[in-house]
Amino acid sequence: MSVPICRFLCCGILFFFILGVDLVILRALRLPTHSVKIPPEAHMWELSPKPRVALSADHAGFPLKETIRQFLQNAGYLVDDLGTWPEESVGDADYGKAVGGCVAAQKDAVGIAECGIGIGVSIAANKVYGIRAAVAHDVSTACLAPEHNDAHARALGGCVVSGSQAIGMVQTFLNTASWAAATRGALKRSP
Repeated sequence: MSVPICRFLCCGILFFFILGVDLVILRALRLPTHSVKIPPEAHMWELSPKPRVALSADHAGFPLKETIRQFLQNAGYLVDDLGTWPEESVGDADYGKAVGGCVAAQKDAVGIAECGIGIGVSIAANKVYGIRAAVAHDVSTACLAPEHNDAHARALGGCVVSGSQAIGMVQTFLNTASWAAATRGALKRSP
């Protein structure tokens, strides 16, 4: 045998011997699985393969929010329902800011807010530092906003979008937002 091949084989044997010894040591030091506990303060969305979604609406977007909430929960998403709950008259600014705050604080991965036409909650969410909320009226805008503008919050209009259209936009937004985050490493949080 030539000298380089002999060195290669000796190094390979030595490598596997060291690796085998390390594996034996690591197995001996392994903690029992029953001692590993998840702290109660850990966010469940960190353990779920699907992102946690902040969801809110004013009185005009309430029926649409309920349709989207039911769809998301049935699809296995964890939903942070920030209100409103009854169809009483409320302002859209509080609910847009609530979604923006949860996404900015990284309590939720993405946010969806609804009002009459989507503009009010979008303006309110965009006032939160680091949030990029975009109004969507069709599947194309739901797809392009995360791809081209790093939007991680979506605003929909309960008076201009049907429940089935909204579900299509939410599916597109969540799939595109996940793709955009994966290709960039993470969703950008810069203003």
